[in-house]
Amino acid sequence: MPVKQHIKVVKVMKSVSFTRYNDWVKCARFAYLKHVDKLKVEESRSPAMVRGEEIHKKAEQYALGQLKTLPKELKSFGAEFKVLKTQNPTVEGSWGFTEKWEPVSSTDWSRCKIRIKIDAAVITPENKLRVIDHKTGKMYGDSEDQMTLYAAGGIVMNPDVKGISSELWYVDLGEEKVEHYTIAQAKKFLKTWTSNFNMVLSDRTFVPRPGRHCSWCPYRVTEGGPCEFS
Repeated sequence: MPVKQHIKVVKVMKSVSFTRYNDWVKCARFAYLKHVDKLKVEESRSPAMVRGEEIHKKAEQYALGQLKTLPKELKSFGAEFKVLKTQNPTVEGSWGFTEKWEPVSSTDWSRCKIRIKIDAAVITPENKLRVIDHKTGKMYGDSEDQMTLYAAGGIVMNPDVKGISSELWYVDLGEEKVEHYTIAQAKKFLKTWTSNFNMVLSDRTFVPRPGRHCSWCPYRVTEGGPCEFS
């Protein structure tokens, strides 16, 4: 159960993303300290994080034709990357929306309230949208939520497409998750994510939610942080 005590809020969450929403669901106070107060902590970047960033960069460069040879880290999806490269994909993009899902620049700091990052997107000859996310490491449980968000944002950005597929390419495992959505499904997801994001943007109390995650929270008291509930 959430702890009833809350912090004195002088600021609110000005924009939300999939990461910020997940942080808020895990612990609203953690999300406040990280994304609103932007409280800096000493966090080391793990080798896995560095490697993931490097592989994403190589995938971007290959899809854009900046690398002629497929990097060895992407070999498990060699055929898929070679096809993607020929389809003039949008890579490392960022979709931005107002609270009413009106498309705006993701760098419009006053109007943009919702941001969705994508690794690659392409419109097929059949006029269907494919949204692709490159994953390193293991599979995690929130991937299905992320896939529905791609569909929600995709139908707003491309209202004339006949369908949407969300694809997660696990390049280390050589496995993929693919979901094909109808336009009706994408619009249903849009309503769900509107509700999800509004909860974050309208939060004025940021109630802490203590749990196992407190053990590695950078804001816990044992690390010199301000959160007395950890």
